[in-house]
Amino acid sequence: MVKVPLLNNLRIKTAGDKDKFKVQPSTNRVLTVKPTGGENHIIKDRVFIIKPYEPFFGTTAKSRYNPSQFNDYDDTFGASSTKYVLATTPRIVERNWPPPFPSTDVNADYVFKYEDVSLEAENSVKNGENQNNTCGKSDFRCSTDSCIPKTLICNGVKDCPHGNDELKCLEYVAKFSVNKNHKLAILEKERWNNITIATCALLCIETRKFQCRSFNYRKIDKTCFLTDSNEALTGGLISHYPFDYYELISERIDCSDKYVCGNKKCIDRGQICDGKDDCGDRMDEKGCKPEDFGYSVKLTGSKHRNEGQIEVSAFGKTGYVCDDKFGLTDAAVVCKELGFDLGAVEVKGNSFYMKNVETKKPFYMMDDVTCSGNETRLMDCDFSGWGVHNCLAQEVVGVVCKTPQEKCPDDYWQCDTGRECLPLAFVCDEIKDCTDGSDEKTHHCDAPTEIRLVNGTNRSEGRIEIKHHGTWGTICDDDFNEDAAKVVCKHLGYKGSAVVKKDGYFGAGSGPIWLDQVFCTGDETTIENCTHWNWGEHNCEHSEDVGVICSNIYEYERHSLISIPQAPQEYPNRCGYRKDSIFHRDDDVHFRVVRGSIANSGDYPWQAAIRVKGKTKAAHWCGAVIISEKFVLTAAHCLLGYSKGAYIVVAGDYNVDEDEGTEQEAYIEDFYIHEDFRQGHKMNNDIALIKLKGNGFRFNEDIQPICLPENNTRYEREDLNCTISGFGSIESGKSAFSHDLRAGWIPIQKREICTMPHVYGDALTEGMICAGSLDEGTDSCDGDSGGPLACLHNGVFTLYGITSWGQHCGYANKPGVYVKVAHYRNWIDDNFHKHSKS
Repeated sequence: MVKVPLLNNLRIKTAGDKDKFKVQPSTNRVLTVKPTGGENHIIKDRVFIIKPYEPFFGTTAKSRYNPSQFNDYDDTFGASSTKYVLATTPRIVERNWPPPFPSTDVNADYVFKYEDVSLEAENSVKNGENQNNTCGKSDFRCSTDSCIPKTLICNGVKDCPHGNDELKCLEYVAKFSVNKNHKLAILEKERWNNITIATCALLCIETRKFQCRSFNYRKIDKTCFLTDSNEALTGGLISHYPFDYYELISERIDCSDKYVCGNKKCIDRGQICDGKDDCGDRMDEKGCKPEDFGYSVKLTGSKHRNEGQIEVSAFGKTGYVCDDKFGLTDAAVVCKELGFDLGAVEVKGNSFYMKNVETKKPFYMMDDVTCSGNETRLMDCDFSGWGVHNCLAQEVVGVVCKTPQEKCPDDYWQCDTGRECLPLAFVCDEIKDCTDGSDEKTHHCDAPTEIRLVNGTNRSEGRIEIKHHGTWGTICDDDFNEDAAKVVCKHLGYKGSAVVKKDGYFGAGSGPIWLDQVFCTGDETTIENCTHWNWGEHNCEHSEDVGVICSNIYEYERHSLISIPQAPQEYPNRCGYRKDSIFHRDDDVHFRVVRGSIANSGDYPWQAAIRVKGKTKAAHWCGAVIISEKFVLTAAHCLLGYSKGAYIVVAGDYNVDEDEGTEQEAYIEDFYIHEDFRQGHKMNNDIALIKLKGNGFRFNEDIQPICLPENNTRYEREDLNCTISGFGSIESGKSAFSHDLRAGWIPIQKREICTMPHVYGDALTEGMICAGSLDEGTDSCDGDSGGPLACLHNGVFTLYGITSWGQHCGYANKPGVYVKVAHYRNWIDDNFHKHSKS
């Protein structure tokens, strides 16, 4: 009998027990059907409407069962299932029925069959004697002239005239072994509702539709699930209330000459160490010898032998390890296997080392690696299986193994004995990483914070050094102001004024840079009570170690100690040039950043990128434009959401995945957002100036400044050739940025077009322009914000616009909107000269 899909969440109201019912698809009605003369005729006065089924959860009294205890859908019989036979038996009306928990059988009152697609009511079973003197396939013969359904056998009621349906019930159950409160977690073959254990046992023994080997029995609602498997075949026996598991003794597997897995599954011994997880718990693949697999492991992609991405070979293939779930414990197993007995110091995910490897589509040998730490080889750890993974190209994992060192780098902590170095974050984190456990000793972790001044001409001045976890280090000068200096001086006993000295005024220190981005109100009693980044987190060099000059005199003459200001920086004399002429190439001038062409090295030397630092690498955030060695322009909205210390500005980069040797990075010293940003229209005055730390960028053929337009520059000129560039999304609505710098040519639209109602209307202010095609062409997109709209004017490229906003990317009548740089030339000049002095 072939199953027809169940009608989900429907219950049919019936008026009788003996009629057949039929669904009329167009109206969702159930029509009674009675056989007459060999044909089915619809009796129109017996029409019943299918109504939504409302589950009954018992009375208002407190339920005996907690529905959350039972995952009724893990028996694989969801309401949409079409693969299994569903059978029911007459229900005895009881006070406790329906049970006070959701049933997985949303159509428990009906069986759907292919007999003219009819619906057979649950209660329309044969009552009494079979008048035709014949028994159906699912019937039990009481005598020569009567039959009952098998579902009535062993139900505690004598349904046969002589009661022989209740005689052998214990014999049926005795043919099975039982595991209380367990179930076989597999796909069952049949489900029978509201029957006894003995009836379920009989159905399993006598079914001919498949070879029944066991059944799961749910006690609380008397539901029987027949299966064609058992524990030895599947290893799928699990603890699961309210089920009991019954296994047919005659169908047990003889495992005496087989390998028994940890989950009791039996497999042939020839399947051991064949690289396949035949057990399901990988027990057959553990304890194997490397030569069984042709297994080896090594680190690649680094100049240092103690670090690199993990490369694994087995079964004639070589691939990498995915960083999913991979932690320091797993890394330690790899390092020790490779001879680094001190273990691992760091895990580097996100394909950190792939930039040094030619392939861009790695093959993964291992994924979801989980080690206990006691393994001697990576292959002994749990993982998803050889070559089985769900990883992308940017998920190759690498490790840094510990090596003995006489002196640790500044950003590392040295263990008390031996020559081990740990990342600062590993100290006093309640996990012993040093072999001697000294990183968690109380004399380090509970040691009080101390402060001293070093390298001054007297005790009241010098470089600030702070002792944390028993190790002396320094403080970065980023945002360190007079209030912070007062806290330090007050802590040291000086009650007067305080002067901040930056840029390594008292010399560069050594050891960890313990604190960065320190902000104090001046009322704190110690510097550690001020707001700051986590201990040991910073983006500084020791050339930025901060110092102070303390005094007990309130009116301290400080000005004589302040260094002479630097001369104001001027705009570069040479700007807007690049090493090759773009007109010598066969570029399609209709391309723009969305679906635009990939830029070649040196094409856009004024292009910079703002990235946000992550745990292992920096992620693209916005574009920026170089106007001098120490200053770049960007969109104001690009600098919202993070503190300045979270950003890195990168120039000379054309592919974020490759180290091209042309890249330069600079941190932000400060940034200046237009005072009237978002006044009026939400994106009005969307411009900001960034000052870079140190000396900024070094100009070469790959990194050059762009020219700035005069404040009276004409924009609506037909002879302008303009380009946009950036790392933003290459498709509207997609959050992923481009890994390559993309660029293309676009026209600047006339203002009367940009302000048309179906374009941008009055949303376009005097400080904005729109540029790009009005058809569904290419465009600047998410992540391009802050990047350049550069136009060729008088033989050099000039910054006419800064990518700001738009509605979608590359949509018809929605060209990109750009900051009109000429409109802000005076603002740029004022801030450039004002802040280049400090």
